[in-house]
Amino acid sequence: MTDTAGWTIDPGTIDIEGDMTLLLAERRGKQLKGWKVEFAKDATAELRAVMRATRARLSSLRRRDYE
Repeated sequence: MTDTAGWTIDPGTIDIEGDMTLLLAERRGKQLKGWKVEFAKDATAELRAVMRATRARLSSLRRRDYE
């Protein structure tokens, strides 16, 4: 088992203010296929709001080790 005791993630360092590109990926067996999705500029504000809420939630969680 990998020792993860030293692993840390600081959600506050996740940049959500830069340019935004929405990517989708699909894996079929060992193959990976991806697409870039165009979306309305108005949707950017909504996506950033969701990302801020997710980043805040991640900051409130405690790490749990799994075997």
